[in-house]
Amino acid sequence: MDQNFTPPGNPQGPYTPPTGGWSPGPFGGPPAGGGRPPGPPTPPSSQPPRRRSLFGIATKSLGYLVLGLSFLANIIVLAVLIFGSGKDYHEKYIQKGSSDRVVVVPITGVIMDNTARDFDEMARDIEEDSSVKAVVLAVDTPGGSVSASDDILHTIQRLKSKRGFPIVVSMGGMATSGGYYVSCAADNVYACPTTLTGNIGVLWPQYNFAGLAEKYGVKENTINAPVGGYKNAGSPFEPLSDRDRAYFQHLIDSAYSGFKGVVAAGRGTKLKGTIDQIATGEVYTASDALNRGLVDKIGYLDDAIADAASRASLSNPTVVRLEKTRSIFAAVSGRSRAEAPLGALTIEGVRVEVDRSMLDELLSSRPMY
Repeated sequence: MDQNFTPPGNPQGPYTPPTGGWSPGPFGGPPAGGGRPPGPPTPPSSQPPRRRSLFGIATKSLGYLVLGLSFLANIIVLAVLIFGSGKDYHEKYIQKGSSDRVVVVPITGVIMDNTARDFDEMARDIEEDSSVKAVVLAVDTPGGSVSASDDILHTIQRLKSKRGFPIVVSMGGMATSGGYYVSCAADNVYACPTTLTGNIGVLWPQYNFAGLAEKYGVKENTINAPVGGYKNAGSPFEPLSDRDRAYFQHLIDSAYSGFKGVVAAGRGTKLKGTIDQIATGEVYTASDALNRGLVDKIGYLDDAIADAASRASLSNPTVVRLEKTRSIFAAVSGRSRAEAPLGALTIEGVRVEVDRSMLDELLSSRPMY
């Protein structure tokens, strides 16, 4: 091929192959191995190579370290929120002051076994905390299990005995039956103007389906020993006999007698009337309860806190309230991590979620304050 050949449209003259490192293939084309001719060599830079200063390296390393520590801290916080800190409650500040503290402990909802366990956990931590100088019980409950109410009362008495500091009750909207029972251990009892309290008495819920069972041909064949004994007394599938009724009445009377004893011992000479005149099962308004000596003053939580601080000779205490801890899982599911799994009931087409353990306790046949 003519080396002086000038391709059409090429004003720059004949094609000249580059020298060194590459030679044309047959007929002046690309080399046999394929590829493209190399481009023009890159001219050397006129600037000297950049050097990274020690300050720049240190700054970037410090940035990476801060990001790593931040990520690690977030992981730790997330783990604590998800799995909890080992306790089912945390402290929420009401007032920040000196190192001496007044602790507000809630007793809320239906009093059941888990209520007593939660309260005992808080009380034991308070017993070991030397900074706590007084306790306020924020009571807002309609009552509940006889045994659970008595457990809480015993824990309050133990707390007073071990630490000797003042304990004041602040009643919320309702402090009836078991709610009043546990309040009797306090040094002073405040009821807010709208409080309902009293209701001193005992009941034993029982439901009988004997008539319904007979209508549908359902018969009970429970076998128990001793024969003719009380093991199956109160069966919901058999009419309640006079003998069984008397048996349950005796048990109820025993619990009622214990309730009256707690009120009499806790209120003492403050009661305005005999215990039998007051313990009629009536629910009292705050003013009615004050007139009967069941409460000491009408006031709010702030008043109860101030009273507790004054009794402990504290001028500027730190006040904290203990509250149930809610993890991320609890926030999503809407329940505390300490609560039992939810069950579901469908009532007239409406799905209602309930705490299975609470439902079991409520439906179990037992005496209730």
